[in-house]
Amino acid sequence: MSFLSARVLFRPFLNQVARFHRLPCCLPDPFKLPVSCRTYSHGPPMTKPMIEDRVMLVLRLYDKVNPEKTIMSSQSEEEADGLPFDIDEVMSAKRNNPGLFVSAWEADENDVELWSKAQIRADPIKRFIVSAEEGNLATLQEIVTRAQKHVPGSPHPSVAELLSAKDADGYSALHRAAYGGHVRTVEV
Repeated sequence: MSFLSARVLFRPFLNQVARFHRLPCCLPDPFKLPVSCRTYSHGPPMTKPMIEDRVMLVLRLYDKVNPEKTIMSSQSEEEADGLPFDIDEVMSAKRNNPGLFVSAWEADENDVELWSKAQIRADPIKRFIVSAEEGNLATLQEIVTRAQKHVPGSPHPSVAELLSAKDADGYSALHRAAYGGHVRTVEV
C-alpha cells in the first residue's frame, strides 16, 4: 500500500481525531503528541478557589446557604466536634422512627395515596384527581358526564369545581395527569 493510498483511506479517521485533539498553543515543540483540549472554553482553566467562589455565588443566588456559616473546606475533625449528633445516633433514630424521616419528594408523590379507597369512592373530586393521575379515561369520562348534568344541590360537583379541585399539595387533576405522562387524559 502506497503512502498516498493509505493517506486517502485513513483520511476520515484523521479528520475525526483532528476534531477532538489539537496541539496547545503554549507547547514549544511541534512534535509532541496531541492532547485533549476543550475548544469551547473561553479562558484559562479554572482553579479550585475559582470553582469554590462560583459555587458559593450560585448557592447565594438561590438562597440555599448562609455565606457567613458556610465554608468550602473539608476539616471534618474540627467540624465533627461541633455537631450535636453523631452518625450512629442519626441512623438509630431513622431505624426506630421510619415515618419521621420522609423525603419531601417522596411525600409529594405519595400524598394522593394517603387517601383510603373508601374516601376516593365517596368523594367524586378525589376520584377525579386519582383517575387523572392513573390515566383512567373511563372513570374520568363518567365523572365529567355527571358533572355536565349538574343539578344544584346534588352531591356531584360541576365541571368548574372538578377542574379547579386541588390535592393537599395544590396540584390539580390536570397537573397529576401531566406528571404521570397521560397525554390522552390531559386532552380529555
